[in-house]
Amino acid sequence: MAQTKFLLEREVFVRCMKHIVNMYVRDFPSDELISDLISHLFNCVFSPSEFLNAMNDDKMQYGQETME
Repeated sequence: MAQTKFLLEREVFVRCMKHIVNMYVRDFPSDELISDLISHLFNCVFSPSEFLNAMNDDKMQYGQETME
């Protein structure tokens, strides 16, 4: 029963992500930056909560030097 619940949760998550990614890609103005958009969305979803909290609390900054 636990494995069935896990599979159902995974299925719901994947379907939701598909709709969210499609929504952002469809309205995105630049074709060259779609890979960056998808990478950003996956980083938001799969990043550890400690990392996201540090970014929100300004303990960690995202700057131009990290993008090169």
